Amino acid sequence: MIMRLLRRNKGYSCHQVLEVMQAYIDGEVDEQVALNVVEHLEMCSQCAHEVDLFKRIQASVRERADEIDPRIIERLTAYAQELSSSDPYLNDSSQN
Repeated sequence: MIMRLLRRNKGYSCHQVLEVMQAYIDGEVDEQVALNVVEHLEMCSQCAHEVDLFKRIQASVRERADEIDPRIIERLTAYAQELSSSDPYLNDSSQN
């Protein structure tokens, strides 16, 4: 449903980019959504930084997957969920 709504709008807001960030990074969005995200990231250094940081964390965890205690992964996942629920961009749809 989110993807259908986002495809209708031209020019994504920060809120919209953050909603699809994980799917975008994982390559799970269609071409139009990906283009809209890229366009926004070219104009918004804050969102570009968020995506870059998330990609680096994801790569680091992937490289060390065999070494990481599963409890740490659970804690990181819980922390990421906590951050996203307290993120003003995700909680205020009026943000750009």
